[in-house]
Amino acid sequence: MHSNFLHYEWHGEKKAHPALFLHGFMGSTADWKTVFKKLGKYFRCLAVDLPGHGKTDLLSEGNFYSMPSTAEHVLNILDHEQVKKCALVGYSMGGRLALYLALHFPHRFDLLVLESASPGLASEADRATRRKHDEMLALELEHLPLNNFLQKWYDQPFFASCKRDPRFQKMFSLRLQNDPRGLANSLRFTGSGVQPSLWEKLDTLQMPTLILAGGLDKKFIDIGSRMKEKIKNAQLKIIENCGHNIHFENPENYSQEVLAMESKYEYR
Repeated sequence: MHSNFLHYEWHGEKKAHPALFLHGFMGSTADWKTVFKKLGKYFRCLAVDLPGHGKTDLLSEGNFYSMPSTAEHVLNILDHEQVKKCALVGYSMGGRLALYLALHFPHRFDLLVLESASPGLASEADRATRRKHDEMLALELEHLPLNNFLQKWYDQPFFASCKRDPRFQKMFSLRLQNDPRGLANSLRFTGSGVQPSLWEKLDTLQMPTLILAGGLDKKFIDIGSRMKEKIKNAQLKIIENCGHNIHFENPENYSQEVLAMESKYEYR
């Protein structure tokens, strides 16, 4: 289905509490299908293809990819589907968007799950450095074969355990279905170099929040620990023997942690 340019799909039990799932960079709705098999009995799962990704329309206008614009389009889907309030789940880039939504529209969400996610870069100097880095990557996407870019991308240390997984080639093939132009636009207009820091707003977050980090992903263990100190109602769970992409590497433990969090709170 499409609403305001974004492709989205429903999975799971139709009468269950709704939950919105936001994928990471180069991901799509397909990334969540194994998780939905485990969570679909307990949630009505809504997955969205974010701008520049999956089956969402490819647009050249930069503003379409910005965090405020993307948030507006996601909320339009909730309105179109008559979802007044739902759980909110985000991974990596999708986690940054989830945090933005939770902080700016807290009345629309009742539970927040952040997997390998960050509130952004705190200093302007760091953001400027990241913008230069992301522009370099965007140019590579526009000039290199996507297969070459992907091989280089997954050579990053925090994906090492992901690459060892026997299902990695299937995920790699899914990534090849993206349009490199859309991915380049996503880097330029949605990257953490252009996103304002959300660190100073974390103490305003009231909803129950589950922060997940892989035991092999030391950077995001540190970020998750600092986030937990600032968010009043947060839990931090470390999933051992996982890198950055927990829901891919260990969907069983990932789902268990989400359900354990969900079971602690009454929604209505």
